[in-house]
Amino acid sequence: MKIILFGCGTVGHLAFRVFGAENIDCFCDNNMNVVGTTVCGKAVISFQELVLERAGAVVVICAQKRKEYAIAEQLEEGGIKDYIPYSAIEELNNLDTSEIVYISDPLKRSNLRSVMWRKWAKVFKKQVDYFMKNSDIRYMRQAVGSLRTRQIEIVGITAAFLKKIKDLEIRPFLYAGNLLGYVRHGGFIPWDDDMDLALMREDYEKLKDYCRENLEFIEEKRESEGYGIQPDVYYYKEMFDHISVFKRMQDGELGWIDFFSMDYYDEHYEFKELASYADHIKRKCMSLQTNSEKVEAIKDAMRGNQYVVKDSNHVYFGLDNMCAYWLNSKKSWICKDTIYPLKLVNFEGAQFWAPNKPEGFLEYLYENIWDFPEDVGIPKHL
Repeated sequence: MKIILFGCGTVGHLAFRVFGAENIDCFCDNNMNVVGTTVCGKAVISFQELVLERAGAVVVICAQKRKEYAIAEQLEEGGIKDYIPYSAIEELNNLDTSEIVYISDPLKRSNLRSVMWRKWAKVFKKQVDYFMKNSDIRYMRQAVGSLRTRQIEIVGITAAFLKKIKDLEIRPFLYAGNLLGYVRHGGFIPWDDDMDLALMREDYEKLKDYCRENLEFIEEKRESEGYGIQPDVYYYKEMFDHISVFKRMQDGELGWIDFFSMDYYDEHYEFKELASYADHIKRKCMSLQTNSEKVEAIKDAMRGNQYVVKDSNHVYFGLDNMCAYWLNSKKSWICKDTIYPLKLVNFEGAQFWAPNKPEGFLEYLYENIWDFPEDVGIPKHL
């Protein structure tokens, strides 16, 4: 077994003495001032040399604890998976054998890596908890780099699609993450990467018919493999709880526009009745395996509900948009004037419709729009 010590400082010298010169192949270091020299009679190589010429060795990370994670991440990205942190060996008590014999076991090396990652997970959670507690989400900086480029591009793709279907005379309005971003950040949520729009039932069905007649339906497998998806062409997917229209973007990834349904409900219909019906639908969908089965179950459920009307003061998420209902803690009707009249707003340089009372509408989707969510910083589609 060849051992390479990553780091030739104080920790590296200590590890060298513990493992013995006869077991050390060489040192590796990111400091180019020491690369090409010798330490303790062993050559110091660069990270590039480690990746290209010595990938079969066991790498021992010999760095101060605050730098361990960065080196582990560097090794992972370089395709080197067999590494251990020296600090984890130091923390082992009452070894029944020598350190070199102990780490010669691949399972023990795997366990040491697990120890390191669990430790860092706790550290990162503490850091995240601290910043979430002591920061104001409204003052987060906007995205940068490729994510920001993607955000601006998907806005353009969405605006172009809405122009393409203008003859439908429908009014999709900002919804979910995009409405939240508009209210909270004046644009995209910094880590968001798609567009969410909602429509009342009549408009939603017009859009669905348009997609079925004019766009190509893409199955899950074909979408995941990217097979036959051409640039400059809009495609669609009909999910059990929304419709997705998408197009290939400049970076080769897919840009998503998700459309969700809203309904008017009879004003004599008790909300608790809808809640009970929605719970029944949820249990039904949970028992089904495929999206197509869920789509059919939702269609049956909608045919079985006679309380959806053309207009009323009681608005709520459609039965084919019950994900919003399941996640929402505010179980009551949405007043029509919360949504209407719609108003045109500027969102990332383009004009979109938005609900009349954006913050009031968001109360039905999020418990507290000023809280940091669990998925903070994680784009959905990247």
